[in-house]
Amino acid sequence: MRPRKEEYQLTTGLFLLLGFSRTEEALLKNVTGGSAVDALMYLQMIIRTVSAQMGSECRIKLFQHTSDNLILQVRLFQIASELSNKTYTTYMWQQEREQCEAPARKVAEMIKKRDPKIHDDVHLSLFVLAEVVDNIPNPQKISAAHPSARAVGVGVGVVGIGASTTSWWVWLVGVVLVVVGL
Repeated sequence: MRPRKEEYQLTTGLFLLLGFSRTEEALLKNVTGGSAVDALMYLQMIIRTVSAQMGSECRIKLFQHTSDNLILQVRLFQIASELSNKTYTTYMWQQEREQCEAPARKVAEMIKKRDPKIHDDVHLSLFVLAEVVDNIPNPQKISAAHPSARAVGVGVGVVGIGASTTSWWVWLVGVVLVVVGL
């Protein structure tokens, strides 16, 4: 079951919400001495393998732990190893989505469909539900006052003027404003 809204608040990022069985967690503690949080080390190996097969290098990080759920942030290793959330740019968030959303969704499907790699593993079998939440803003939804790196150079058509002409005109006006000091 997904955690109740009052139990968590997601920041910007890509998240994997995991539901687990407390009964299975108790059994896991009896067999291995571990918990749902301890099982993340094994899930990390699955994420790394799946993302590597897709040409990426994604990792998971525990974001929050509720009574029946783990909320994990899915991170692109090349970016996350050097930066905190506060220093991410829109482009970096987009890159993380492009590289890690597909592997996260594949692992979520493996959990939901009880893939043998999950179901037959004593550490991972307690995970029974999974959902990917993409909480990264789309560049198209960002205000025109704050264009994203991807929006630069995209012309907005004006009646009678081609898109490329409009782009150059906007660029020229911007340069003039900088030179004049406005």
